[in-house]
Formats: sequence, C-alpha cells, structure tokens
Amino acid sequence: MDPEDARESLFVEDDRPVRLPPVVAQPPPAEFLPPTDDESAVASPRRATFADLLAALLRIERSLDDIRRALSATVREDRHAQFSLARLVGAILQALVVGWLLWGVSDWAFGEPSETLRTKLGFAAVFQLVALTAFLVGRERNL
Repeated sequence: MDPEDARESLFVEDDRPVRLPPVVAQPPPAEFLPPTDDESAVASPRRATFADLLAALLRIERSLDDIRRALSATVREDRHAQFSLARLVGAILQALVVGWLLWGVSDWAFGEPSETLRTKLGFAAVFQLVALTAFLVGRERNL
C-alpha cells in the first residue's frame, strides 16, 4: 500500500497507525463571536431568572402534552376503521361469488348441462365485478 494512500484512508492495516490529514480550524460563526461595543450598547441581554426558566419549561411541557394527545387521537382513529356500507355490500357479494362458484363446481362434478354451468359462472363473474366495485367505493382515501 502506498504511504500516500494510507494518509487518506480511515482504516488501519497491519496494526500500523494511519496518519490523517491535518484539520484546518474554521472561524466560529458570527453569533458566537464576542459582541462589539456598538452591539452591547444596543442589545443588553436580560438575565433569565429561575422563574422565567420554569415558566418556559411549563409552556414546553404543555405544548408537548398537546402534541401527545393529538398523536394519540390520530392513532386511535387509525386503529379503528369507520363503518362503510359499500364494504359491507362488497363482503356479502364476495360470499355470494364463492357460493356461485362452489355450486358451479358441484354441477360440473355431477355432470349437469353446460348451459347451467355457464349461467352460474356468469352470475359469479358479475357479482365479483360488483363486489370489487363496492370495495373500491368503500376504501378510505388518504390524500
């Protein structure tokens, strides 16, 4: 391994220490610099008392409690889906579709005429389309 590559690498190979490039110190941001005479004359900071800090903490606690209550209500609403008549109709029609299909399979197994089998499968297909439409109408829209 080239020594120049070892300086750039952050990994240690063969238990040899790796030299990293020197860190260049950046000047501190303007808000951390000591105030000039003009700034100290204009803005005289008020010392925060214990009562001020306590009042600020109480305001923060109230705000956090409000946020917690709002989040708890949202979770409670999401946990329980609203009743939907369209979804109920879709579920009933889906059960009818399964019934029509089983009836058609039993007719096929017992050698019934193909016209009755096609009729039952046709009803099952139509009920399936109506059930899918009911499920689409009853779904929740989260936009």
